[in-house]
Amino acid sequence: MMAQHRENGKPKNAKVESSIAQKHQEAQDEYDEVARLCVFRQLDFFRKGLKAVEPFIRNVAERHHIDRQLSGVCDRGSQEGEPMSGYENDNDGELSFDYKQKDLMMMAPHQIQWSFSLLTSSDYVLTLDDANFSQAASDHNFLVIQVYAPCEKMHRLMCELCVKLASEYEKAASLLSTYEPPIVLGKIDASAEENKQVVDQFQVTGYPTIVILQNGGRDIHDYTGPRDADGIVRTLKRLIGPPSTEIKTATDAISIASVGIFPIFSGEEFRNFTVIANELQWESWDYDVFHTMDASLVPRGQSTTTTTLRLLKPYVERFVDSQNFQVLAMKNFIVEASIPLVTNLNDNITSDKINQWVSQLSDEKATLFVDFDDEHFNAFKCKCYEVGALYKCKGLRFFLADARANEDELKCSGLRFDQVPLIIIHSNDGPTYMKSNLKPDDISPWLNEYKDGNLKPFLKSQPIPETNNEALKVVVADSLKDMVLNSQKNVLLDIHVPFCGGFRNFALFIPEIAVLFENDDDVIVASLDGTTNDIPDDIFDVRNCYTLYFKSANGTLVSYDDDGTKEDIVTFIRTNI
Repeated sequence: MMAQHRENGKPKNAKVESSIAQKHQEAQDEYDEVARLCVFRQLDFFRKGLKAVEPFIRNVAERHHIDRQLSGVCDRGSQEGEPMSGYENDNDGELSFDYKQKDLMMMAPHQIQWSFSLLTSSDYVLTLDDANFSQAASDHNFLVIQVYAPCEKMHRLMCELCVKLASEYEKAASLLSTYEPPIVLGKIDASAEENKQVVDQFQVTGYPTIVILQNGGRDIHDYTGPRDADGIVRTLKRLIGPPSTEIKTATDAISIASVGIFPIFSGEEFRNFTVIANELQWESWDYDVFHTMDASLVPRGQSTTTTTLRLLKPYVERFVDSQNFQVLAMKNFIVEASIPLVTNLNDNITSDKINQWVSQLSDEKATLFVDFDDEHFNAFKCKCYEVGALYKCKGLRFFLADARANEDELKCSGLRFDQVPLIIIHSNDGPTYMKSNLKPDDISPWLNEYKDGNLKPFLKSQPIPETNNEALKVVVADSLKDMVLNSQKNVLLDIHVPFCGGFRNFALFIPEIAVLFENDDDVIVASLDGTTNDIPDDIFDVRNCYTLYFKSANGTLVSYDDDGTKEDIVTFIRTNI
């Protein structure tokens, strides 16, 4: 039949579709072969006006996860007016696909998907496999490799990451092809058995992963930088260059950088500086690294003839110096000095890497919520930096947040805008402490009370309902003791987390059970929102999105650990009364 199609010079679509339906019934919805074939036929027919079909191409390509780069589809050897390679003209001017080229319609669904990826792959990404890997590593002293696997062999979320990266990766490859010398980007399918020996040396634990090979593949580095095209380009240009650049003329263009100031570029201190420069380069830290023999060329800080490591920062504290050139001391200095005294949650000058460091600190966090448009904002800001410097290295980090821009976060913490200005501390051992409607001069004394252990924890709670007459009673943190813990009645308490991904069957029955016991004076069925109310973890062990407890009239607290029917829960209640 295929031979007959080729002989006629035009595929018989009805028969082809019938064959596909028979062979790939389970993939029919996902892969619309007619639409795909239409795309390729349209591409050549409208080669002079691709803009007109671009929306259609984009729609079909995105729906089927096809790389829509047009390079690689057209035969670059053909002349204008000639059909694309793999197509034939029939008598009425239409193009028909030559099935000899890929036998595309006879492939399995997963083969179809990745064949289209190959057909439309970028000219700038080198496809690697076991056969050509060694030669490629030998030919390119700096080779970037994306390690991937086909979508059908991965979890859906990993597939989405691979698809997203593939597009950005190809854009980056195109941009870097014009760099001098060109930076080569390649890719390898880790799921192919023949590539196993190559991929094993990368010690890949997930997809997609990017690695960088140097010195013929003898040196392998993990790429941990950004994954958008511009970020990839920027990072790779930095990685292929020297770890530190000499400052020879005065410049103001340096924003975030580590600068080594030396009387001469030799000796132990300079060698140790080079070690740190290499670490900063390959760990994809956000600092550029420079060295100079003339401190007056450095845009910030005092001129000095002493060997100095100067950290330039985009914060209120513009720079900081160190004269300790031991490798570990320099690394610790860069990390600690990089973290601002106060992190402004509403600016974008703090880099992702530094934000990552801050999030990993064991320090307790104090956040000052202020209306940035308030006339007293500058006074609060100055006071925040003052206490930030005072408590630095004492286990307390300070954050400054615009109350209007972060009103949702206030609500999540059980706070309201009319309580601003306020300061809240989330301690490592669980409790939260808060002071609302404060003045700038209230901050230091309140912090002293906190450090001395004289403050009562703040309890996040929804307002107590003015009316609570429904069968299913509403409990909030402020009413938990009165309605549940100290109540003289039997209480079934449903602690739930709205919008949580987990689910337990009994959640559906709670309203019905409340109605069932509505007229029972000895039993209360109640519900507590676990997101907007603090729950005492020394009393309740909340591990699921829906947690059920029964507190008997005599004070005994029992958790319901099954996932049974409504009748099972009713039996549970009556058993424990």
